[in-house]
Amino acid sequence: MPIAAVELELELVTPCFLGGADRRKRAEWRAASIRGQLRWWFRAVAGARFQGNLKEVSQAEESLFGSTSRASVLRVRALDRPAAKAAGDNSPHGKALGGRDLALLWGENPPSTSTEGRLELRSGRGNPIEYLGYGAILRERGRGSVFEHGRFEAGQPASFELLWRRGLSAREGEILRDALWCWLNLGGIGARSRRGFGSLRCLRVEGRQLGELENFASLDRDAFRKRAREILPPYEELGAAGSLPAWSHLSSQTRVYLGQHNERNWQDAMVRAGAWLIAFRRRYGSANHEHPALRPREARDYEWAAPQGRRHQDEKIPDRAGFGLPLPFGERGETVTWGKADRDGRRASPLLLHIACFGEQEKAEFLPVLTYIPAALVPPDERLFLKGRPDSGAFPEKVHTGIVERFLDDLSAKGLIEEVRR
Repeated sequence: MPIAAVELELELVTPCFLGGADRRKRAEWRAASIRGQLRWWFRAVAGARFQGNLKEVSQAEESLFGSTSRASVLRVRALDRPAAKAAGDNSPHGKALGGRDLALLWGENPPSTSTEGRLELRSGRGNPIEYLGYGAILRERGRGSVFEHGRFEAGQPASFELLWRRGLSAREGEILRDALWCWLNLGGIGARSRRGFGSLRCLRVEGRQLGELENFASLDRDAFRKRAREILPPYEELGAAGSLPAWSHLSSQTRVYLGQHNERNWQDAMVRAGAWLIAFRRRYGSANHEHPALRPREARDYEWAAPQGRRHQDEKIPDRAGFGLPLPFGERGETVTWGKADRDGRRASPLLLHIACFGEQEKAEFLPVLTYIPAALVPPDERLFLKGRPDSGAFPEKVHTGIVERFLDDLSAKGLIEEVRR
């Protein structure tokens, strides 16, 4: 019998693509998915506590979550379930933006003619919400944008319960509590959760067995900053340690940023964040396209391998591989990958987008939260290569591993985001 329990009442801040037996047809609020998120964040937080020692992290994780040879102490029960909607509906979210709108959201005001032109590069207008939801939301000829996966819509309640069969050690309880906070305030659940979908907020907590949990609910900006500073490892300049962490976990190089524009709803917050990513991809991170550090590489991303795009003679790997792999460039373009030549090697993006909601009802404010958890892009002995040309392989360069940092530095310099530092 469980000896302790904590119940959390949540609200979906953004639509959630949480798959069940058939994710493309119907969403399902599942204990296994909740447990999976808790386990990932437990590992991320424990990585900081144990200074990246994977053996010690694995022991702590196994002690709580179990393994093939050890029963789990922790149990998750899904309680109130949001109402699910099936795939196939048209998406009403967002709208296509042209170069001027993208430039304004990207912090260039007034936009220059050259910037507007470059932000129209190749694909013209773009819908930032569709961009963030690529794969779960697709554009079909004659139908517009269509939900490809079943979903829960934003604003719905959901809840779950944590139960455990023995008392937790002080360290286990602390790591689990911090992992729970990180998941609810930095992460999400379901497909495209690293791009803002499936963002949650905690409304109420019952049970004190994990210590002070009341600060999970109804956070404001100041409470968010305070709690994030408590959890983040001490600040260190990026790269000062000499190398990136070998695997994804919180470290002194982790960065958390809060958007600086309050929005009235989640859609506007996601449009803003999606426009940042679109503009950076198309214009490469500087409002001044004559920037000497950018000119030699302007075409190494969007034009480099887009359908009918211009191919570089040197065949270098596009810098944007640092945002996650595989990196496809359309049906007639290349795909950047790693590992086996006959399949796409995966590497989750080190950049997590969460949409936070502070306040209640008509006074609620929505804003993006960006979390950067840098780690080695691929294992030390592996190379990046073009899927159709395994001989094109090259080890990741600084331009690949530093591209997300460059994106964040650009937004920070424009005053669009503010870093939360310990």
